[in-house]
Amino acid sequence: MMKHLKFCILALAGACLLGCPSLRAQGSVRLSNHTFTPGHKIIGKVTVADNEKPKVKLAGVSARLFSIDKNPQLVARKAFAENDTASWHYVVLVSGSGKGATTDTVRVVKDEFLQNPAMAHRGAWKQTSATANPVGALQYAIKLGCAGSEFDGHMSADSVLFVFHDHVIQGKTIEETAAAELALRQIKS
Repeated sequence: MMKHLKFCILALAGACLLGCPSLRAQGSVRLSNHTFTPGHKIIGKVTVADNEKPKVKLAGVSARLFSIDKNPQLVARKAFAENDTASWHYVVLVSGSGKGATTDTVRVVKDEFLQNPAMAHRGAWKQTSATANPVGALQYAIKLGCAGSEFDGHMSADSVLFVFHDHVIQGKTIEETAAAELALRQIKS
């Protein structure tokens, strides 16, 4: 039994090394990327080993959902890319024809990972060497391209809004002190 098992393993390894197409782990048709998003329909560049300008066509059930452009890139068709509810599809890529045809089946996955925009915390104050929440830090967050900025606000005793991290300015509680008195305090910014 053990000799038979060793022979099968060696035969399989030999077939793979010799290029037996039915036993290879991957075909020679390759795709550079396997994901797409509704806003970006180009999935990836199609390549064929030893061929700079491959002629590749699509086959299989999902062929109607995709196309290959002149570059050659696999592209999700517009209606599919924007309306499809499936998380993935198998796509069969075929290069050549007849007995010499090479195929590879790839799984194309809809990238549904949350694309969260960056939010600044108290403005981008750590990069400006300033205290938290100054106008300069908020402006720097805009310059960095942040989608928004969190900042702290407090209402003085006479209903004036103060953008300040702490609820106390130099020993005076903002909510219990008039704005005029708080304005006299020196705050580094």
